[in-house]
Amino acid sequence: MKIGISVGDPAGIGPEIIHKFFKTWGDHAVYNNIEWVVFGTPDFEYPNLTRHDIASDMAWKKITPGVACKTSATIQKRAFNAAITNLKAGQIDAIVTAPWTKSSFKLIGEPPVGHTEVLEAAICKDNPECKATMLLAGDALRVALVTTHIPLSEVAKNITKRAIFEKSRTVVDSLKRDFGIANPKVAVLGLNPHAGEDGAMGSEDRDIIGPAIKALNEEGLNIEGPFSADTYFIRYLHEAGERHDAVICMYHDQGLIPLKTIHFGESANITIGLPVVRTSVDHGTAYDIAGKGIADPASLKYAIDRAICIVKNRSIYQVKRT
Repeated sequence: MKIGISVGDPAGIGPEIIHKFFKTWGDHAVYNNIEWVVFGTPDFEYPNLTRHDIASDMAWKKITPGVACKTSATIQKRAFNAAITNLKAGQIDAIVTAPWTKSSFKLIGEPPVGHTEVLEAAICKDNPECKATMLLAGDALRVALVTTHIPLSEVAKNITKRAIFEKSRTVVDSLKRDFGIANPKVAVLGLNPHAGEDGAMGSEDRDIIGPAIKALNEEGLNIEGPFSADTYFIRYLHEAGERHDAVICMYHDQGLIPLKTIHFGESANITIGLPVVRTSVDHGTAYDIAGKGIADPASLKYAIDRAICIVKNRSIYQVKRT
């Protein structure tokens, strides 16, 4: 199996956590059969590792840790695009991404964009059935998002029956083929306080989310909700209590605040709904500690481990389906 790792923003902690991963865990027996391909990181040597140089040594010298610049923006873009090219060509089996800085793209005249959107554009342009969905996963809790990186003021008008249908079907399929869960049970959260209280605090839960859940159950999916978000996640703080295999959240912070409170540093961002495998760390570029040698590579390890498991699970699931 070949796992590709892209450096993300080289002005952030990406290079450091990649180095630390190989120094700390690279020789662990679980990785004996893994070939590594690293895109964009500075020079270092490691067994079974191939490096793809994205910039010259002179370019790297222009980068100051914790400071965005044109060079760092260009490198983060080139590294990921090179990884995507290799993935599409079948030269690697999965991409694991270190974090990048969306806002730095404006320095090279491009709009802010996330890894997920770039990957979806590259993989799905000729496949309308391909729908990228952001899933954050830890050992106990998995959350998927109906809307992602949009202003809170734009969320309500993007909550549609179609969006809930697509995300729910994608999540259920991913739980089967990526996580090996034969009969997944999924929760859907409401948008408004107390899931709207039958329209008293907003009509979206009653008129859009609830009917969408009913229709999905009529298709044979095991979907429950809408649940009030303020009390739902308490069940994941204790061993006792019924848990769902995944939770579909209406907007970014509704899902990521509880996920990171419970699992920060021990979870991964997984792009589901695509024919390719991509995972990422659960944190940002951490400019405030970049270059200080104190960044924790634990989430990178978790993302790598998830990518390896997903590649293996997909091969088994494919056999079962054929």
